[in-house]
Amino acid sequence: MKKIILKSFLLLLFVFTNTMLAQKTTVTGTVVDMGTQTPILGVNILVKNTSNGVTTDFNGEYAVSAEANAVLIFSYIGFKTKEVLINGQKVINVSLEEESSLLEEVVVVAYGAQKKRQLHLLW
Repeated sequence: MKKIILKSFLLLLFVFTNTMLAQKTTVTGTVVDMGTQTPILGVNILVKNTSNGVTTDFNGEYAVSAEANAVLIFSYIGFKTKEVLINGQKVINVSLEEESSLLEEVVVVAYGAQKKRQLHLLW
């Protein structure tokens, strides 16, 4: 009888612990440009390993529901992606750093006149 009670107690403790660890929380905050400290519109905030995500509004603000121990991924074109552990926080403000390596990938296209055989050399 003692073994049954002990097993039941351990099972309840396990269920209670998992429930407490998997509690959902709403995290809010603002995303700004690290250099200018201006809010960034349209930053993608994704809860890691899920399909749950949101984007920032005109003021760079967001609100996302996630587990208290989850990781948020902040990404935006032209900025370095940043991962932040929630760790039970309710407000997480993030500064994104510009990614200068993307400037090397820019291709400028202009309109002009070329002979057909010159274009063939490009292909």
